[in-house]
Amino acid sequence: MSQRLEVKLEARRLEEPQLRQIEVAVQETGVDPLEALFGTPRLRVYSERPFLILARKPRDPRYDYIELLKRVLREVYRVSWRAPLYSQHIARRLTEYQLAMMRAGMTIYVLDLDELGVEEGSVDKITASSHLARSLEDRVREAYAQGFGFLVVYASQPALKAIERIWEPRIGSRGMLYTRLPPPLETSIVEDDTVFEMVAAMYGLSSDDLGEASSLVDAVMMAEHRYYSYLESMASDPTLALLARPAGDEEEARPEEGFMHYAFKMAVLSYLLEAGFDESGLAVEERVASAVTVDILARRGWYSKLAVEVETLYGSGNPVARLSSVIRDRLAMGYRVWLVVPPLQASIYAPHLRVLAGKYAGVENVEIYTLDMSTGSLVPLKEHLDRLERLAAKLPRAGLADKG
Repeated sequence: MSQRLEVKLEARRLEEPQLRQIEVAVQETGVDPLEALFGTPRLRVYSERPFLILARKPRDPRYDYIELLKRVLREVYRVSWRAPLYSQHIARRLTEYQLAMMRAGMTIYVLDLDELGVEEGSVDKITASSHLARSLEDRVREAYAQGFGFLVVYASQPALKAIERIWEPRIGSRGMLYTRLPPPLETSIVEDDTVFEMVAAMYGLSSDDLGEASSLVDAVMMAEHRYYSYLESMASDPTLALLARPAGDEEEARPEEGFMHYAFKMAVLSYLLEAGFDESGLAVEERVASAVTVDILARRGWYSKLAVEVETLYGSGNPVARLSSVIRDRLAMGYRVWLVVPPLQASIYAPHLRVLAGKYAGVENVEIYTLDMSTGSLVPLKEHLDRLERLAAKLPRAGLADKG
């Protein structure tokens, strides 16, 4: 067996347990939007340790995807840990202090290698890359004592090769090959205009909302601006606020979740009013049991016992466990149940939520929605996931075998 083949097999042995867990969780769920976009489903993780990501830059700068990747990782972090997040993006200059302070724990730390300049009077770029590789190896060695987070090295393939050497195999006793460090996650983007449509869909927007974005970075910035502008308008509406109450379970008291949960709750409340529900039939943060508070309790005719729950998924770890628990609890109390999941989180965890949607597809008293951010209307979750899957199926991943 060749040395190269042994190294590949060893790396595969390190990765297989985690991959098997993910595959079991999302089996038979169709096309995975994250895998179609980034070439790996492993970005959705729930762990106690940080992850190093080697993100290969696209050949065409128009498809620069680091801003999209950062936002996906932010949501994964919030869903996994529901904790304050520190973010830093290093480009153009990398000082010795920054080398010493870069970390992955509780952080999204991005190093854009191609943008990093070499300071005057320093050694040549090859030596500088070697110095960076040594510093990066030190940081990876320290990862075991850090909390969950991401350290992203974003670079073209030639620049990544200077970094990848820290995972070169070592020869141990009896000639056995081994690696000293856990393997990184590797990502890349499909250079196809369908990714622009995917960004719009992930944020619950139409493609027209992004206009003629000249780059993927512009598309992501525009999508997030539209997304949060709508939520801000809902959260600041004084008419809706007259019907609101402080959250009973302190969800809105958490700074990392408060705005998102409250704003989406007000958006759903606005939708119900426009759909014909009377104010007198809507109760916000209604306590229905000693330890149970419903986000919105709606009463109208055959909807007399409708419990509407907005679920940001933050802090849930595995979203299916959280959502299925909410559904079972509300059904046991005799309510019809509407779950509303924000489109961005629903998009990232699409394979998992499709399992949930399939489980309750035939249950008349359960409906799962997301929000169309263009119109402010509730959209069946399945419709949203189907749109994502149709777009994801158009993204060819075959070209990613060429790493040159």
